[in-house]
Amino acid sequence: MKLQIYADTSVFGGCFDDEFRDYSTALIEQFRKGEKILTISDLTLQELQNAPKQVLEIYDSIPEQFIEFTVLEDEAKILAKRYLDEKAISKKFLVDAQI
Repeated sequence: MKLQIYADTSVFGGCFDDEFRDYSTALIEQFRKGEKILTISDLTLQELQNAPKQVLEIYDSIPEQFIEFTVLEDEAKILAKRYLDEKAISKKFLVDAQI
C-alpha cells in the first residue's frame, strides 16, 4: 500500500520558493511517479483555480491515477465555525481549519 499524503496549495507553490523548492519538488516528483498518492480536497482544488498558472501546471503534471480526492464534510464545517466563534483562528485561515 502506498503512502497517501494530503497536500494543500502551499506544497505546489513551494516549488517556486527558495526555502521549500527542494522539498516540494521532490514530493511532487514522488506523486508523478506514483511512489506516493496525492490526497487533495475540493477546497484545495478551488484555491488552485486562482493560483498562478505555473502553480496549477505543477498540479496538472500529476497523473490522475495517483490522486485521491476528498470533500469537505459537514463535521469539518461545524468544527471550523467553532474555531472562528472561539477566536482560535481568524477568517483568513478558515480554509486551513476546514481541511
